Amino acid sequence: MANMWARMCIHHDSQLKIVEKLKSLDITFASKETTKHHHERTIQLHDVVQEWHSQFDKLVTNQKQYIQALYNWLKLNIIPIESSLKEKVSSPPRAQNPPIKTLLQKWHDCLETLLTR
Repeated sequence: MANMWARMCIHHDSQLKIVEKLKSLDITFASKETTKHHHERTIQLHDVVQEWHSQFDKLVTNQKQYIQALYNWLKLNIIPIESSLKEKVSSPPRAQNPPIKTLLQKWHDCLETLLTR
């Protein structure tokens, strides 16, 4: 029991020292409440961040549309190259996977993960 009271005394003394240090702080120049100026700047910051978010959302949407347009163009313009007539008869032409197709897919995936963050 004496141990408990000794620990309480130590903690009480450390709390008392903290209170004494806080009392010695000069708070005459500290603002007591939010001023009208701070409130207006906060509203302005909110509006700017909201506009930034809106523009970022438009950027991502336009990037997705651009990727889709490139992908559609790619589908229309990739023509399988046939090496011989015999290959044409025996099997259907193989779909080509140009490197840009992989790039477009990765680009699209990155944009999707941006929206979830």
